[in-house]
Amino acid sequence: MCKSYLGKENIASNGMKMRVIKEYKKKDTSIKLLDVEFEDGYIKKGTFVSQFNEGRVKNPNFTIKDFRNKNKYLGQTKELLDGDVITVIDYKNSDHILVKHKDGREEVITEKFLKSNKKLLKECISKYVGYSKRMRNAQVATIIAYRSYEDIDIQFEDGTVVEHISKRLFDYNRVGNPNYDAKKEKSRKKYLGKIKKNKNGDRMKIIKYNHSSDIDVEFIDEEKVVKNTTIIKWNEGRVYLDGNRPINKEYIKARDTWLGVVKENTSGDKMKLIEYGGSKDISVEFDDGSIICHRTLDAFRRGLIRKAS
Repeated sequence: MCKSYLGKENIASNGMKMRVIKEYKKKDTSIKLLDVEFEDGYIKKGTFVSQFNEGRVKNPNFTIKDFRNKNKYLGQTKELLDGDVITVIDYKNSDHILVKHKDGREEVITEKFLKSNKKLLKECISKYVGYSKRMRNAQVATIIAYRSYEDIDIQFEDGTVVEHISKRLFDYNRVGNPNYDAKKEKSRKKYLGKIKKNKNGDRMKIIKYNHSSDIDVEFIDEEKVVKNTTIIKWNEGRVYLDGNRPINKEYIKARDTWLGVVKENTSGDKMKLIEYGGSKDISVEFDDGSIICHRTLDAFRRGLIRKAS
């Protein structure tokens, strides 16, 4: 007669008690299979007899690692940051550890919390708070708060604070600044302070760079500023003081040269150039106060402009 395993108990490799609640044969074979119930209520069906006898029945709710940690942590005492003391009284898994406070309260905590150590935390705070390094975006970041390896706060050089990040990200320079545009910053460093001449030959300097469509340009010699112009106009030399239009320096030179010049016409009448709109548009005034408009500069130079009849 075959041996019956119904009701038989054993200890699994994870340290939990297990009991056979059903035995039967595999379909169309003589192989005996067992349904095994663990002390936490989990039932493993279709277990071979050899697996049961050797304790090789797995419970996904309580692994061998959990078993080792249970032996490690059970009865362990820890002092918390606030001075309270907790003692581990039960261990189910890394996310379910039952502890008792010194006032008798019971609470479920995680292994991560249990691993925290007051002395080590104080050492980490002293060591890391205030520590700075450069991130991949080229900005310097400084640790301003350290609560655990997985929970720190940092501040970038522009004042931006990023909270509750892992120190691992900080160590690998992988913390991003939500207020920082690397491409924009690269352009700002490229253009800020740059000096060039516009098409009129005026020296100008970029004194502020917000973005490619918003820069401020100072005209060095005139000590005046054109605001909110673009980098395209800057690169093309089309930033001007006078209504953003180019100034014809030849025109200015001719105007300054001829304005106020007095000459005699072929009749001996003195005339004075009083308006210069270009070489083909000047106005002159005679001694008697009469004014002749819209004449050429060539006619003035040759004395061919006459008084009105």
